[in-house]
Amino acid sequence: MEERRAAARRAKLRAARLEQAAALKRATAALERATAPGAKARERATTQLSPGAAGASPSSPSALPYLLVAFGAAVLMLSLALTPARAVPWSRAARVLQDRRDELGVLGAMSFLATVLFFLLVQVTT
Repeated sequence: MEERRAAARRAKLRAARLEQAAALKRATAALERATAPGAKARERATTQLSPGAAGASPSSPSALPYLLVAFGAAVLMLSLALTPARAVPWSRAARVLQDRRDELGVLGAMSFLATVLFFLLVQVTT
């Protein structure tokens, strides 16, 4: 029983070594292809976007999460500024809301404006 386990372990180790050797061989071949003459021209040709792919999306997919977070923060601050203090069940939170209502309103409006400007900037650059 112990011999079978040892043989199975050796077979697994041998298979792992063969896989590592094959991966190293593939990486070496890829490196040789990359350093071959004309590799830069091929790389540039494959990384350029076609005109149809560049205009396919109305906004950049990488900018969308930032736009959503900024818009959510703007809406949150504006809604807190519009919430009456008597509607808040905690006295400390009601006092802070009453004292900071103006700041929340200005920050909410400015963040909403910044979100709109960022959205327009993304639209213009794509």
